[in-house]
Amino acid sequence: MTRLRRTTSAVLVAAAASLLASCGVPLGDEPEPVAGVTRPTSASPSPSASTAPSGQATLWLVDGPRLVPRDAAASTPVTTASSVALLGVAPPADSGLRTLIADPVTGQPLAVVMTDDAGNGRTEQRVALAPTFVELAAEDQVLLIGQVVLTMTEIDRAPILFVGPDGEPLSVPLPDGRLRDGSVTRGDYLSLT
Repeated sequence: MTRLRRTTSAVLVAAAASLLASCGVPLGDEPEPVAGVTRPTSASPSPSASTAPSGQATLWLVDGPRLVPRDAAASTPVTTASSVALLGVAPPADSGLRTLIADPVTGQPLAVVMTDDAGNGRTEQRVALAPTFVELAAEDQVLLIGQVVLTMTEIDRAPILFVGPDGEPLSVPLPDGRLRDGSVTRGDYLSLT
C-alpha cells in the first residue's frame, strides 16, 4: 500500500506542477509568499459530511456472534477514519467484548479508511483490506467487515467499497454467507446486531 501511495503522490505532484507551469505560475525550489495574502496563525479543519460533531465516537464491537455499539471518547472532530482507528484500541478485558481490526500476529490494522470525505461529492468511501485479512476465519471476516461498516456509517451513510492493497475492488462476505461485489451498506450488516 505504501508503494501505491508513493506512486499516487508522485502522479499528483507531477500533474500539479504541469498545471501550474501551463498557467504561467513560475516554479521554484523555495516557497515564496504571495503579495497581499497573510497566512493564518492557526487553522481549524472544516467539518465535512464524514465528521461527527463531538468527541464521542460510536464503535461496533464483537460480542460473541454479534456486534454491539459502544461509545468511545475521541479527539474532535471524529471522522470515519479516526473511528475505524479507534477500533484498534482493545476494549477492557472484563467487558467480554473484542475487536478484530488488528492483525493477530503483527498488530497492524487489517482495514484502513482510504477516503474520509464521501460527503464531498464522492458516492462511496473506500477501505483497504490487508492481505492477511483472508487468513481470518470466515466468521471473523464477516464480523470485521461488519465492525468497519457499522462504525463508519454511524458518521457517514455513504456506501463502502473494500479494496485490496493494490486498490482493486474486492468481494466481501455478507452475514448470510454470500460474497458481495462492489459497495456494501449499513443494511447489509444490521443482521449482526
